[in-house]
Amino acid sequence: PALVHCTAGKDRTGIVIALLLLSAGVAREDVIADYVRTSEHMEAVVERILKYPVRARGPFNTQWLLTPAEAMTEVIEAVTESSAGDPVGWLVEHGTSREALADWVERFVDPGTV
Repeated sequence: PALVHCTAGKDRTGIVIALLLLSAGVAREDVIADYVRTSEHMEAVVERILKYPVRARGPFNTQWLLTPAEAMTEVIEAVTESSAGDPVGWLVEHGTSREALADWVERFVDPGTV
């Protein structure tokens, strides 16, 4: 088990989860749509961030919380156009074992839906 999170759930988390979903065979369009849906929760994220004094959090720009489809599209293109060639290759190239990815896919994918 693992927990992956960040303040808004769209950058580090969004990329990690997108690559894992893609490695499990989720369609690119569905991964991008899932990323875009993150914007539905940004109002609550902004409220949580603004609870802390400016000194503690530094400058804050709400533009940083946007989740446009183009952003995830560019990430996916960068991964698939890299020397790794695809999300599985990229994850392996960056330290994930093929065995761990195979285990992830086996646990994540319902065999009745493949």
